[in-house]
Amino acid sequence: MKLSIIIPAHNEEKTLKKTIRNLNLDSVKNKELIIVCNGCTDDSERIAKRCTRKVYSTPVAGVSRARNLGAKKATGDVLVFHDADTACSRNYLKAIRKAVQRGCDYGCARQIPETGNLWYRLLIKTVNHNSKNHRIFHGNCFMTKKLFEPYNPNLKSFEDTELALRLKNKGNFIYLENCWIRPSERNFKKNGYFLTIMKIIIKGAFILMRK
Repeated sequence: MKLSIIIPAHNEEKTLKKTIRNLNLDSVKNKELIIVCNGCTDDSERIAKRCTRKVYSTPVAGVSRARNLGAKKATGDVLVFHDADTACSRNYLKAIRKAVQRGCDYGCARQIPETGNLWYRLLIKTVNHNSKNHRIFHGNCFMTKKLFEPYNPNLKSFEDTELALRLKNKGNFIYLENCWIRPSERNFKKNGYFLTIMKIIIKGAFILMRK
């Protein structure tokens, strides 16, 4: 079984190298690292090329298109989508491999907060509840290439939720509790936790109503 780790990167020169190092790629044998630089105007592509031969670049920024391109170029049996600013536990990739070996088709790991902000901790608790009980995975997820369906390139946010709803009744889902991922809170810090979370709730409700 081969894992294809796909990282979409948009101006991530400050985080990319650390994120890749944190993935602990040496913990699994048969894998490939794919980085899709989308709309980058910084040094992301040069840094990416130091880390893997499989670097693809597109002038158009957009995480959905970047993930779809990475999936198209992937030669692995399992697609692991990982954001360029997200940390994870050292056993993360091993846990994914074991889950697929046990017959799981897709899933995600529990999220942990980066800071102690109360609003963000409540958001993370809700995200984890929805993943565990309703198969709603987030941007950091995995699925077999056979199960994969393209992300909607017309969505600028909640593209992961929209795909999760499409896949909800397909395949075997797992919520991994024996490992974790820790997304960056930089946008929340920049724009304000409460305001950002309110926008997330409104956009999320709109996506759910459409489904």
